[in-house]
Amino acid sequence: AKLDLTAEQQVRMLKGPHQTGAEFLFARFDAWDVEPFTKEKLVDDLVVPLRLEPGPETPSRTKARVPVRRVHYQTEPLDLSRPDLGKVLREPPDFVREVRGREAEALVEMSRDAMVTRSRDLDAFLHADAADVRRIGWDDGLELVALGVVPERRMLLETLYGFITVKNGVPIGYVLATAWNASSEIMYNVFEANRGAEAARIYGRILSAVHHLLGSTAFTVDPYQLGHDNSEGLASGAWWFYRKLGFESLDPEIRRLERDERKRMKTRPGHRSTPATLQALSAENMYWFADGQRDDVIGLFELTNVSLGAARHLARRFGGDCERGVATLVEEASELLDVRSQRGWSAAERQAFERWAPIVTALPGVRRWGLEARRELGAIVRAKGGRRESEFAVRLNRHTQARRALVAFSQADHESDILEA
Repeated sequence: AKLDLTAEQQVRMLKGPHQTGAEFLFARFDAWDVEPFTKEKLVDDLVVPLRLEPGPETPSRTKARVPVRRVHYQTEPLDLSRPDLGKVLREPPDFVREVRGREAEALVEMSRDAMVTRSRDLDAFLHADAADVRRIGWDDGLELVALGVVPERRMLLETLYGFITVKNGVPIGYVLATAWNASSEIMYNVFEANRGAEAARIYGRILSAVHHLLGSTAFTVDPYQLGHDNSEGLASGAWWFYRKLGFESLDPEIRRLERDERKRMKTRPGHRSTPATLQALSAENMYWFADGQRDDVIGLFELTNVSLGAARHLARRFGGDCERGVATLVEEASELLDVRSQRGWSAAERQAFERWAPIVTALPGVRRWGLEARRELGAIVRAKGGRRESEFAVRLNRHTQARRALVAFSQADHESDILEA
């Protein structure tokens, strides 16, 4: 006879008497001898519903804490003013402290607990690296716990850091900062229980921290953060929050719509933008530039075109023989960048060099660079797999020739080239 059991009934039948269904399933997943990325995709595709129940070892918002030396009491009214971002960017945090060992591991776990107890699942915290943790803070009790990503999960071009915003040791929100070419996209979230208190002031300090950690001088916010197709963002008037801080859209139609809204506000005191208007205003990224507007920043720069061009370069030379092609390009890139040996390199650093070899060997003009410029590019590529990914971002920011070559490479029409092949 056919055994007609649901998946849940089968789990109940197979699990141990003192196991939950989730414990059984994840023990089986852990024992599954499959390459990690493949396993993750297969497990995600199962879409297993999970219920987090309270208990002594269960993640908890109430017990989430970051150890602090002393509590800073609020002895005066909250600062609800809007910061001058240009001034704030020039003011470094009061301290930046590297964290290691058990304290770093505890901060990584704290970040994950803060996410799971609010039904959030973000790669920057899921794949946070206890080897790259820093506490960035100010003398009034505000801190950012900065978390890098483990090397095997890093993006090819951008640098990603997650931050937990902390006040007097209590997590009050989180930030994602993606950096490329001295620019950053910022995703800013204040936990619901902590909203309405000094949001603009905290945001200014976040930009200061990202500037000093990753060297960014241009910042962008994506449409969803601004409220586009995001009911919570529309209800809060997120677009106007960023606009009043100095961010602006570069889209002519949105700029015209903003002018019309300002005219309405001037002639009809108390006028508020409708959800439909906010939806239209938030349809494109907003930007703020510390050193003048440029078009080689996240949101405007065609990052995917760099990867596309590298893939095309590999395919043109080696067809479908990717393994031979990558091995050959690693040798060529090593010679080009004067990397005489990878002895002493970590596995992550070697992997980063392998991933970048097709880009390095395809960059326009790289063979005409001086030896020191080529060696420095080799050091930058190695830094992509190093202990601190911020080192990659900062060193690349300083390499003018590499930045210009990557921009030129991104502007080539690789897509049409592929379609015509």
